[in-house]
Amino acid sequence: MKRTFAPLAIVVCAVLALFFAGYAQAQQLPPGDKDKGLQLLESTKKDVLDATRGLSEAQRNFKSAPDRWSVAECMEHIAAAEDFLRGLIIEKIMAAPAPPAGPDRDVAKIDAGIIANVPDRTNKVQAPEPLKPTNRFGSPQGSIDHFVETRAKTEDFLKDHSRPS
Repeated sequence: MKRTFAPLAIVVCAVLALFFAGYAQAQQLPPGDKDKGLQLLESTKKDVLDATRGLSEAQRNFKSAPDRWSVAECMEHIAAAEDFLRGLIIEKIMAAPAPPAGPDRDVAKIDAGIIANVPDRTNKVQAPEPLKPTNRFGSPQGSIDHFVETRAKTEDFLKDHSRPS
């Protein structure tokens, strides 16, 4: 079975980026956006766990080239990125006043752009230093466990910052 792991990392980041766009518009998400975000979080969590399930140690640590990350390093990056992005949302976006409404603040359009463009790997960029793999979680399984824990925190954060139905 062919594993498509790298795009999954980007999708996870895209889902979190959705929060940036939504919270930049207003401090509370409407229920439809909350439901859409929770569905994306759940489906991407399943995709990441499915992509890493049953891999041997050799498969987890294989690098196609010296400058490429292994699946284990990608998994660590995903787990660290979720913490990092949720922290930015809490510290920066949630603490900032809502910007004035306007055509450049169309949340649906911003969301669609993020979902369409973030997974595009045409222009690859270097991860910021805090998100580069350092074996911070101790093992590939430690990265997976941390990802599951931090994803639950992200889901709880989304649930807690949505307007009631």
